[in-house]
Amino acid sequence: QLSTWVFLPVLVLQFLIVVAPLLPLLPSIIVSCLFCICAGTSTFYGYTAMKIDPIDPRVVFHNNEQQRQEQQLHQNGYGENGIQQQCTITSTTPTWDVNAPMKHCWLCEVDVGIKSMHCKYCKKCVDEFDHHCMWLNTCVGKHNYIYFFRTMISITILLLIHTMVQLVLIIEMYINVDGSTRQRAHTWLGINNDDDDNNKGTIVVTVLMGFFLLLDIASLILIIQLLVFHLKLQRQGLSTYTYIVQDNQRRRTLRDQERTLEEQRSTMIRTAQQQGQIYQVRTLQLGGWRRSTCNISWCDPIKLPSETKENDQQQEAVAVVDEATKHEHNHRGIRKDNNDMNNDDKEAATNGSYHNKNHDNDDDDDNER
Repeated sequence: QLSTWVFLPVLVLQFLIVVAPLLPLLPSIIVSCLFCICAGTSTFYGYTAMKIDPIDPRVVFHNNEQQRQEQQLHQNGYGENGIQQQCTITSTTPTWDVNAPMKHCWLCEVDVGIKSMHCKYCKKCVDEFDHHCMWLNTCVGKHNYIYFFRTMISITILLLIHTMVQLVLIIEMYINVDGSTRQRAHTWLGINNDDDDNNKGTIVVTVLMGFFLLLDIASLILIIQLLVFHLKLQRQGLSTYTYIVQDNQRRRTLRDQERTLEEQRSTMIRTAQQQGQIYQVRTLQLGGWRRSTCNISWCDPIKLPSETKENDQQQEAVAVVDEATKHEHNHRGIRKDNNDMNNDDKEAATNGSYHNKNHDNDDDDDNER
């Protein structure tokens, strides 16, 4: 959390003090306004995500009810000044679906939502728990996830602007040696226009912007990866916690299958050795080596259940495509036969009309005679 709120102001100050003065006046104003807007939205959304308490409302309701009952027990008592104590906490109505499935949290000692989880860092149950963000030092759940997501988008745009502007300025200074960017850099640094100072000024600006450019690129790689990951989770309708649980389950299942596969391989190798099948022994050993070392499974004679399922699905897909192709060819053949029949009918009709016409002409000649 400390590094987040230190890195962002330093980034803004470096842009306004070092980068913006090297731009022409109008682009400098426009880019600076966009940069400051992104910095402001990032700060606002990040602070809002930290400020909103993602605790499960059932826990809040339970705690308020306990406090209200404790005050009601002492309602007839008197305080130190002889004034009768009154219950200051009023009863509230539930703000959640009371018919929704719940589970019991043994730490909070209350029934919570089925998607709620107890965070060991925040020491509370979070409604529709997603994850604990170490950069914001808060849990992300149902109530503040949207602000966390908007914070990621704002920071991504901020870093893209900062990266692109610095990259363009560095390239322009070295391509256009006598350009206006170098002149503005020298004016900003307050150095003369002789060759030695020109090189020194360019090196100073390049090193300063290059350092922050590396930070921007490293930060962009991390934030874009995180943003794409959450977009994928939203498309699949999963939370970060659910994804991690499913991924761990998948890994455990895969390890168990690989352990079973290796046991099966050892048994098959011993059987092949006893039967003197040297080629089968080498094939099994080579398949195991390729699977464990190169992660190549297609040449292994022993398959995992998931690989067998994928092969079956591929074969089914090929069969469906073949069936569709065959059906299309049959349909085209029937359509071609129909067209040929229609053409034959048209030709027969044409010949019939021509014959009738000739017959009528013969009748006319007979009548004239």
